[in-house]
Amino acid sequence: MAVLCLSQYVVTYLIETIGVSKTDISTHLGVTAKGNRTLNNWLGNSEQQIPYTAWRKLLSLAGLSIDLMVLSVRAEGLLARKAK
Repeated sequence: MAVLCLSQYVVTYLIETIGVSKTDISTHLGVTAKGNRTLNNWLGNSEQQIPYTAWRKLLSLAGLSIDLMVLSVRAEGLLARKAK
């Protein structure tokens, strides 16, 4: 029995539950979508692991992460003015 890595579970969740294609995932991660070669390498049994930034984007796409953002006082003021 093959052991799936966490990124495989997330990609399977995106494809089967949310309906996102591997091409969409590759495009979102900024890797070539032609044949999804890079994504398949990351998900396969190769020694190449998914980079941390791509992993975070993958989790974010699946809605499985909480991203916290600290804004400067100036940025908060600009956003507050635009919201009015």
